[in-house]
Amino acid sequence: MLGRIIVFASLCGLGCAADPPEDPAVVWCGAVCVAQKRCGDTRSFEQCRVDCMTVRPGLANYSANGARAGAPCLEKLTCSVFGDDVASKAELDVCWKQAQLVVEVTPQVRSFCADYARVWFECGYSLPIDVCERRYAMWAASVVDKLTLCVAEPTCDALHACDTVVFANL
Repeated sequence: MLGRIIVFASLCGLGCAADPPEDPAVVWCGAVCVAQKRCGDTRSFEQCRVDCMTVRPGLANYSANGARAGAPCLEKLTCSVFGDDVASKAELDVCWKQAQLVVEVTPQVRSFCADYARVWFECGYSLPIDVCERRYAMWAASVVDKLTLCVAEPTCDALHACDTVVFANL
């Protein structure tokens, strides 16, 4: 039996599928629940995470890289944010901005931003490529795919409208 396990393990090293991609909602909510538990939340960690994901379906639009980049900040949320929407929004915004500084940029986002920044520049806006990469690396590949379609819009007004529609429908 042990020989079969060793053979399987060796074969797996040569071609088994990688672990499934991390779910950004699980990562994000897990970090928020670390803070909530520190603040006295009596639910189980798993129940906290499930509740968080239930009330925040939009987390599915975040990238796993973005969620991982934001997690250290989210784990340190102050206790005052739980139950205070204004304080919560302010601290979550800070975490989002901090995450943008360290998020891993994927090849898809690099390619997208090369075109996206150029098109916006042609429309009279300044969007440095590095800013674009950090901003859009926070979003899921499916969101970036939708924005990629906007690059082909024939006018600046159509580009702006397309961009607005993508984010309005998340």
